[in-house]
Amino acid sequence: MFLTIIAIIFVSFFTFPVYALEDVPPAVPPPVVKAQPLPLSEPALKKHKAKIEVNPKENAVAITKSKKAIKSIGKGVYVIELFSSQSCTFCPKADAMIKAYIDQPYMITLSCHVDYFDVKEGARSLPICSARQSSYEGSLNIGNKYIPQMVVNGKYNATGYLTNEIAKAFKLARPNPIPSIYVEQNKSGLYSASLPDIEAGQYNIWLFVFENPLTIKVKEGGNAGKMLTYYNLVSKAGFLGSWDGATKELKFDAKLGKNSKGFVLIIQNIITNEIALAAKME
Repeated sequence: MFLTIIAIIFVSFFTFPVYALEDVPPAVPPPVVKAQPLPLSEPALKKHKAKIEVNPKENAVAITKSKKAIKSIGKGVYVIELFSSQSCTFCPKADAMIKAYIDQPYMITLSCHVDYFDVKEGARSLPICSARQSSYEGSLNIGNKYIPQMVVNGKYNATGYLTNEIAKAFKLARPNPIPSIYVEQNKSGLYSASLPDIEAGQYNIWLFVFENPLTIKVKEGGNAGKMLTYYNLVSKAGFLGSWDGATKELKFDAKLGKNSKGFVLIIQNIITNEIALAAKME
């Protein structure tokens, strides 16, 4: 009898979830997903003098628990991608935290819900979010992916609600802001973007349409019954083609809907996943 009790205690202790002790979300199994490109207008090739929109003023970004804006992270823009879902019990903290970033002029923030760990009813997830996170899993060399995960500039990883990790990611990103490309809307309703001549390489051009703040009651899962608000939630994504780094004019239809707040263009190195250029249009 005594040995049986000892065995039960031993099994209970060593099978207790690690994340309950360390406040770190559990890793999720890697899914097999494929990105579905959004049908968009073909990019137009045209050589011209590139325009680059970089405001010389520095921006301040709050990167700790304090509400104060503490340190400047330099010129240019910084891209935050938060991978989240309605089912994840750790995610509401991260979903709330990104509100501090979305209105800062030099922050480009997107919330991308993965579809391999989400609710069935009322899901806002996209296969392309899962595929994108899978791609980062390899380039960031962080082991199995998890949510909430925050990626800065396509290069630096942080657990999406741990302020010390987020601060570290921003500190690493600070010396290398991303040039912002010039985007304008034509009379026809199409948009054009001027891509400057940069280091020759292999790049992919992505378009992400994001929504106005959305408050919903979660139907099921770990957050069932909670009213949660999501900011800059990606609702559509499109692949606008590959690029070699030479001067180019890109024309496209952003496919904005009635609830769309705007869109983000991300030009990303195919090999390293680092973001080379970016732009936000609202």
